[in-house]
Amino acid sequence: MAKKLTKPIALFFTVFAVLVAALLYFGALDITTSAAWDGKTTAGFGGDGSEASPFEIANGEQLANLAKTVNEGETYSGQFFKLTANIDLGENEWTPIGGENNYFEGTFDGNGYTVSNFTINKPEESYIGLFGYNKGTIMNLGVEKAEISGSVRVGGVCGYNYGTIKNCYNTGAVSGTISVIGGVCGFNTGYNNTITNCYNASTVNGKNSAGSVCGYSNDETVTNCYYNKDFCAVGGIKGSDVDGSATGLTSEELCNGTLDNLAGFEKSVWEPGKSFGVKATEGRFGTITYTYPSLIGVGSAATPDIPVYNFGTSDSSEWQRFTEITTADQFKAIGEDKTSWGKNYVLGNDIVFEDGTELTPIGNSAKPFTGKFSGNGHTVSNFTINKPNINNIGLFGKNKGTIMNLGVENAEINGYNYVGGVCGYNYGTIQNCYNTGAVNGDNDVGGVCGHNSGTIKNCYNTGAVSGTGRSSANIGGVCGYNYSGSTIKDCYNTGAVSGTRCVGGVCGYNNKGGTIQNCYNTGTVSGTDEYVGGVCGDNYRGTIQNCYNAGTVKGNGGQIGGVCGYNPSGTITNCYYNKDICTVGGIKGSDVDGSATGLTTFQMTDGKALETMGFGADWSKKNIDKENSIAYYPDLAVFADDKPSVKYETKLVIEPADKNAEYKYGDDVKFNVSALVKFDGMADFAADTTAVTKSKGSFKVTVDGEPVVDSMDIFDNTTAEAVIPSIKIIGDKTFMLVYDGTNSAYIASGTATCKVSIAKLDLTEDDFTFTEPTTLIYDGMAKEATVTANDGITGVGEITVKYYAGDTEAQPIDAGVYTVKIDVAEGDFCKSAHDLTADDWKFTIAKGTQTVTADDVTLTYGETGKITASTDRDGAISYEVKTGDDVISVAADGTITALKAGTVRLPLKSQRRKLILTQRL
Repeated sequence: MAKKLTKPIALFFTVFAVLVAALLYFGALDITTSAAWDGKTTAGFGGDGSEASPFEIANGEQLANLAKTVNEGETYSGQFFKLTANIDLGENEWTPIGGENNYFEGTFDGNGYTVSNFTINKPEESYIGLFGYNKGTIMNLGVEKAEISGSVRVGGVCGYNYGTIKNCYNTGAVSGTISVIGGVCGFNTGYNNTITNCYNASTVNGKNSAGSVCGYSNDETVTNCYYNKDFCAVGGIKGSDVDGSATGLTSEELCNGTLDNLAGFEKSVWEPGKSFGVKATEGRFGTITYTYPSLIGVGSAATPDIPVYNFGTSDSSEWQRFTEITTADQFKAIGEDKTSWGKNYVLGNDIVFEDGTELTPIGNSAKPFTGKFSGNGHTVSNFTINKPNINNIGLFGKNKGTIMNLGVENAEINGYNYVGGVCGYNYGTIQNCYNTGAVNGDNDVGGVCGHNSGTIKNCYNTGAVSGTGRSSANIGGVCGYNYSGSTIKDCYNTGAVSGTRCVGGVCGYNNKGGTIQNCYNTGTVSGTDEYVGGVCGDNYRGTIQNCYNAGTVKGNGGQIGGVCGYNPSGTITNCYYNKDICTVGGIKGSDVDGSATGLTTFQMTDGKALETMGFGADWSKKNIDKENSIAYYPDLAVFADDKPSVKYETKLVIEPADKNAEYKYGDDVKFNVSALVKFDGMADFAADTTAVTKSKGSFKVTVDGEPVVDSMDIFDNTTAEAVIPSIKIIGDKTFMLVYDGTNSAYIASGTATCKVSIAKLDLTEDDFTFTEPTTLIYDGMAKEATVTANDGITGVGEITVKYYAGDTEAQPIDAGVYTVKIDVAEGDFCKSAHDLTADDWKFTIAKGTQTVTADDVTLTYGETGKITASTDRDGAISYEVKTGDDVISVAADGTITALKAGTVRLPLKSQRRKLILTQRL
């Protein structure tokens, strides 16, 4: 049930009122009250019976003596009586003073005192009252706490009056089995008979000629008399009020602290009645205590506690009397009795009809309901209203009063125009009400109300609403048609809404000056024509503020919108629709910034949804139920338990950033890590980069239980990049995402894995550092370079360094240029490699210094000789072969043959061929 309005009364005020009432009733005056009557009679009175010295009655025994003597035939004509105390008759049975054949003819002055606590139980007798038959004068007397019943001519003060009754009142219950029953007097007749300045404040029951003041009166002899119509509803005289004669007043009017409403009541005789305010009891229930007008010098009698109910629909209280409804028959009778359509009612419990019971709507076009009706949190259920050719159809047909705190459940309501689950046509106020049943009609059809010309507040509908006519229009989840100047506030719909045109999730048609504020729809909305919208179908110069739609919207034509189908000169501000569900744009197929904007489900359910949507104190947002995977849309704060929601799934993902990449030892390995949410109705998981959320989890990545990526934050429904720099493992490895959802709104802690193959490193020359030999001058020793793996390249196999002179592998001893190549055996983390080299992997051995000695040789022509030379190194001398030289020829072994005379210089070469010395011969 919708959230109830409660108006507590301050404890101080309540206690103070009770104390004041008690003080006025019991302690304000020095009041004499007789001892309770024991049923006996005492002869004699004080005084002599003259006007100057009337007979004095001070107790029940003396009053009983008056009854006894009158009933024995004494009329006391011309004599006077006066009470000198309040007479307590001790709850004994009383015999009226006078009867059918005996009457009182004197003057009885109550002197402002009362006669109380007695019963008269004579259902077969007539002339029943404190006085049975009066031909004299009864004045200044109060009758209290009495129960008086008879047959005919029954009254509280007097059964049959042929004289005068003035300044008297009755607060005791009066009833008769036949007729002529009155609160003050049963039958008033005669030549000089009058009843003046009197009132009755208790119930009167009789079959015929019953009146709250007088059952029957001839001529116009009853003047300035009143009755409390809160207790007595039978009219003043013979069932009818007569202005200036017998008029009904409420307790408040009768006891308002003045005598202004009591014409003829003189201040010298009467003390005004008073009200001591409301004492709140439970919820919206309370009681009011009044003191009735009393005769001067006696004190004020308090009314019984009058049950009241707070019908206030705003910040102020509105306490009023009511009739409690507790049965289906009582409720049904309201609709069947037009005279009851102006009264106040409160449900005492749920009203459950037998399935299919046909009800008559309460209120119609000719006579709307003008009272106040509160369900007080209860429901009316299991009924039908099937009137397809009649307007103003609903549990209430037409309302000009107040309908509040009421639920309509499991009902089937079918009408023509102005059809609603709670009310067909509203001119008044509908607050804190809801409907769950099916509602069908032609035009102006709504789940709560068909046509609104008043206020609908804090209401909702979950039942199906349909416009069944061929050209049905103005069909809405909450209200079909919102008239100019009317308001729909803090309402929502979850039921399916369908019709022809002007179809809306909240309202079908919002007329100029109409306002729809703080409302939402999650139901499906469909129209066979155009002007179809998630919140409103057609907003003609109206106002729509702070609303959203999270349901699908379908229609034909261009006037379709996630918020509003058509908006001619209307004002729409701060409204939204779920673009994951509804794909028709905000207004007339397009978004309008600041007016109607599409948001994702994630944006509308995350922790910052209210901030994103700019919704204020009228809205609230329930935290996401992570355990059961339920996310919540913004909801209206007035509804404590009703939270629009959507189920969702979650998924944790870890995968290589480049799915086609082939990773090797030492590479930077990049992963995409995702913590994703997929809401019901969405095709697949997808990160939502539009949501602004404070909610995030954290994660790390491990291999074989060891972390390779330290803890990182990741926002809900997003993807983050995790990088393992220069990875130092190889093989087919399982990478585990370890997700901590402690601080995530949506996603619980969990894990995900992926497998990645990390190959051994393919080595290149760039993975090594080349260092040339430290000395590069020939000295007969091999010159060795070094090649080492670079920093960070680990798990490399054995490295073999090779030297090449040209293309030939050679020992780097002789002078010359050498190229270095390496072979690398397979290692723990690296593959084998062969003949790796680089352009700068070269070095040059320079020629060294070498001494060669040889003796000069002198030959004659044709003579043969041999050169002998020596070196300071281990290499032998070789000789250049010369043939046909003009002077000599030289053989490889150093043999020289002279060819002619002359002198030559003979080049000698060492074994290493890099050291050259020229020898003179």
